[in-house]
Amino acid sequence: MSAVTEIADEFFDLLLDRFPIGASFMGVPGYDDRLTDFGRAAERRFADAVAALAARARAVPDEGLSHSDRITKRVIAHEAEVMTGQIEGRWLEFTVSDLLLTPVAGLLTSLSDVPVTDDFPKRLAAVPAALATIAQRQREGLADDLTPVAHLVQATIEYLDRHLSNVDTFVRSEACRPAMAW
Repeated sequence: MSAVTEIADEFFDLLLDRFPIGASFMGVPGYDDRLTDFGRAAERRFADAVAALAARARAVPDEGLSHSDRITKRVIAHEAEVMTGQIEGRWLEFTVSDLLLTPVAGLLTSLSDVPVTDDFPKRLAAVPAALATIAQRQREGLADDLTPVAHLVQATIEYLDRHLSNVDTFVRSEACRPAMAW
């Protein structure tokens, strides 16, 4: 295994730890009871770890690397830059929308699609704390004049209203029944 492949494997592990619902979608065991930690400290640890991996990848000389490893090295550096840029730009603190790539809508939508396992109730139990953390972070953003776009806030409210009206149906669904047998 090349040095770049080892770094890529570490990068992938960091992504699974940061985005455990993604791990569940991919069928990777050990993540089904977790949600992303939206806290500032967890976000900072992730950004620091990703930046360190990107620096290690950039430090690997291109000479002797396969074409695939050279591309992988650049992808790691690029993705790390994008992810740390979002964190440094305080993206979480002002991004409000009904789009799936935003914190609240993404979290709630993924919960309705993620494979249901025996650990699903633990994941569900973590939702209120995750939403409270996101809300606190967004309040901090507002205090610092990071203002979301008004029509996107309205779209999010409408999305949440629709989503919440479907929660009872989802909890009573056949898909959820095995996990709710606790």
